[in-house]
Amino acid sequence: MQDIAGEGCGEVNDGVILVMIGGLPACGKTSLCKKIQTYLEDIRMECKLFCYDEVLNEELEDGGFTSEKWKKSRNLIYKQTIKTINEFKCIVKSGWKIIILDDNFYYKSMRHEFVQICQEFTIAHIQIILKCNVETCIERDAKRSQPVGEDIIRSMNIRFEYGKSSFSDNIIYMEYDTDNFSEMDSISSKIIDLFPLAKPLQDLNKMKQEMKEESQRQNEQSFKKQLDDSLRKKTSHLIQHNLIKKEHAKKLSDLKKDILKSVSQCDDISYYEHLFDEKVKEFQ
Repeated sequence: MQDIAGEGCGEVNDGVILVMIGGLPACGKTSLCKKIQTYLEDIRMECKLFCYDEVLNEELEDGGFTSEKWKKSRNLIYKQTIKTINEFKCIVKSGWKIIILDDNFYYKSMRHEFVQICQEFTIAHIQIILKCNVETCIERDAKRSQPVGEDIIRSMNIRFEYGKSSFSDNIIYMEYDTDNFSEMDSISSKIIDLFPLAKPLQDLNKMKQEMKEESQRQNEQSFKKQLDDSLRKKTSHLIQHNLIKKEHAKKLSDLKKDILKSVSQCDDISYYEHLFDEKVKEFQ
């Protein structure tokens, strides 16, 4: 993934939370998202809602559905999400800054790409999946002005992948039953109650790389310490047993320093000891 986190103002704000709400068509996603958005706006919290269907419908105004338009609409929301995160991270005032994504998200891979964004930006992430009886969804969908269609809903129901899209401990994942629309107020309250519990995700790949580099650094330091001790003993032995003139002691010290500087990785220590011995012969 590209280094998208570096494009903002540089300020880190722990209040940014990316909330993903998914489920079958007509399960109540958009109604729930707008309830949450209205509540947050009423209490003057920053909130941005991205509805995939609305963006896709705008793309379809100049013609019928195509896979290219579908991909374009999803890519547009992806970019807008990144832009909004950068904007929210620059806001100084305290309080939540909530980004809500409203889509089916039936494959875990669809959800995981946003997990990666959260890791890149070190922001909190909540995944909400609404579970609704497929027959209820079909019935509701048929009453809409632009129905998705029974075949698509049944197909999506078969393919839907429930569960976390990542094993990150800090991802909050919840499922709610939305067969009964009267439960929407209760569900929205439960989701809002999750906000204080949300913790920023960490970029695991970056953490692993940093740990690897730190381990390499420590190993190199340990190796240099062992080599330094070994060369000190060799130097002392040469001087104490008159195997080299005392006026060459400074040269031995400089030689030891040069060899230690040349160590770039943890090679076999005997290699550097042999190198030291060969150089010493030039002084004898």
